[in-house]
Amino acid sequence: MTDDTTTDDTISPPADHDLPLRIGVMRAPDASPDPTVAEMEARVVRSELERRIGPVTLDLRTDGSATGPWLPSEHAAWPADVDATVELGDLGDRAGHLVTLFGRTIDPDAADVRSRMLLHLGVLPVDAPLTDDLLGELLPAPARPTDLWLVVRSASDLATSAPAHRLLENEADGSDPALIDQWFDATVAALPGDTTPTITRLLADVGELRSRLDAAQDDLVRSEREALERIEHLTAERDSLRERLDRAQLDAAGGSAS
Repeated sequence: MTDDTTTDDTISPPADHDLPLRIGVMRAPDASPDPTVAEMEARVVRSELERRIGPVTLDLRTDGSATGPWLPSEHAAWPADVDATVELGDLGDRAGHLVTLFGRTIDPDAADVRSRMLLHLGVLPVDAPLTDDLLGELLPAPARPTDLWLVVRSASDLATSAPAHRLLENEADGSDPALIDQWFDATVAALPGDTTPTITRLLADVGELRSRLDAAQDDLVRSEREALERIEHLTAERDSLRERLDRAQLDAAGGSAS
């Protein structure tokens, strides 16, 4: 028995790439305690990683108690149960600005349906200044992330105290989206192992399987042709032997009669 003490820090996806990468994500230390904002950040992280890598599973962790989908970091089994880790604290001052990309996670058709529903419920439009109290009346906590996004962006006068709401109102304002995009690009590029987008890997698999199928089809056609040729040869040999046998039997019968 050999003692293999070497370690391999690279991601090794299965040969058929049927399992997504599992990434541990640590929330920024000073992130918002609002569970709705926490859910928004989680959706942004998933969306941005999947745009660059393909399907992933996330182990979301935060310091302290659970907040939304983020679980306490002391319960994490990293690095044993994840392929790679991402520290949102590395974003620095912009760690709290992830919600500026939240609009990318929303399907326009789904947002339209939800908007009409909120209109029917009397939540939209927001005609009065949107204060913390009014927001709490319109969307009892914990608010759905998409509902909060729709309400904040429809308010003509945003007067809530949460900095994240101002970021939702002005998603395309300033350089935040571009800088956060650059950070995600650099983070993904620094991940160990194969982070080729899943669709690229699958397309490569499709090409390989198609080539193998074509080769197998060619082998089948060739084998069928060779088998037919062998059958024809054996059939001809059988007929020749049968004719010779018949002739020999006739000759033998004639000789015995004489």
